[in-house]
Amino acid sequence: ENITETLEQKLVAMDIFKSQLGEFQDPRSVGALEALAKFRGSTICVKAAEAFVLIREIR
Repeated sequence: ENITETLEQKLVAMDIFKSQLGEFQDPRSVGALEALAKFRGSTICVKAAEAFVLIREIR
């Protein structure tokens, strides 16, 4: 999903929980989150994106 318009908001929100996050290159860091969003965005030709995994389909 394209999150180009909301990525900055997400990074600010994550910064609130900085005591729970690691330094850059830790997968739970703000820098890693931004890098992953940009990587995923590049795969669908947008600036930033998130990927989702379907765990269970409810019918």
